[in-house]
Amino acid sequence: MAHNTPRNKATTVVYLILRDNLDRILVMDRWGTGYRDGDCQTPAGHIDAGETPTQAILRETREEIGVEPVGLRFAHTSFRPKHDETGDRCDYYFEARGWRGHVSNAEPSKHRNLRFVEPARLPQNMTPHIRHAIRCIEYGVVFSELGYDFLKTHGYMSKDAITPDELLDAEEL
Repeated sequence: MAHNTPRNKATTVVYLILRDNLDRILVMDRWGTGYRDGDCQTPAGHIDAGETPTQAILRETREEIGVEPVGLRFAHTSFRPKHDETGDRCDYYFEARGWRGHVSNAEPSKHRNLRFVEPARLPQNMTPHIRHAIRCIEYGVVFSELGYDFLKTHGYMSKDAITPDELLDAEEL
């Protein structure tokens, strides 16, 4: 039987939860990117064509903080429905408890204020989907789906935005 429904072409993103010897997590503030500037997040980036998620996080880590993670392991995946022009998101989170090199801001035009923070005391301006993923990782949850309610509550969409499900419900009336 033929499948005529268009395939999902989600944007894929990788994130690194880099922990120091006190179990604190490296975070930094976004700056000058045009997307969620001022929010706090972990090292992250898109998966380039031809890359695996592991290759992408190793590249992004070198590009953003100038180190090579040691003991890298997969920790969590989350899915977010379309909330902007980039479409749906599939986010892959990796964790490492060490690194080779000196942690530094290798992209000062995109980030500032690198620091290690305790997982229970994440900054108030932490990007909501990353905060959610860190909590999931802390509790051993390896997969989550963030729905439209989450996106509206955390400012990814306006609270009065009509979601695709709501549009379908309205069309059925």
